[in-house]
Amino acid sequence: SGNVSKGTWKDAHIIAPLCDFIFVSEEDSEDMDQNAHMWSLQKSIVLVTRAEKGCSVYEKGHRVDFPAFTIETVVDPVGAGDVFASAFLFYSMRGKSIAESAVFANAAGALSVECHISDLCLTEEKIDEFIKSQKHYPVTFSK
Repeated sequence: SGNVSKGTWKDAHIIAPLCDFIFVSEEDSEDMDQNAHMWSLQKSIVLVTRAEKGCSVYEKGHRVDFPAFTIETVVDPVGAGDVFASAFLFYSMRGKSIAESAVFANAAGALSVECHISDLCLTEEKIDEFIKSQKHYPVTFSK
């Protein structure tokens, strides 16, 4: 697994208002939820990844949680946060809503841990199929 060390983003009050999106892990700081809430009030949309618990999206001080997808086996979690951020940005740049992009990113992140990151080959179609296969997933969107 990757090495994560908790820390403080010293210049957050300067940098956060300049960002459209901020991606962090709940493991990055002891008070990540408080920070995410504060940063979202400054303009940014903040996405907090929570591993097997999914993610939270903070926008204008409001938090919405998106549950994780069920996967068979965790092979290697390294890079899952990067996959999540990339998938979120990919989907949002295609005109999808924040909620749709969060669900898509959760699915991509989940699929990414089922293999070593160097073996990863995800497509939009594969991610969409995975989302549809999760019958119990509580969020659905019409196309």
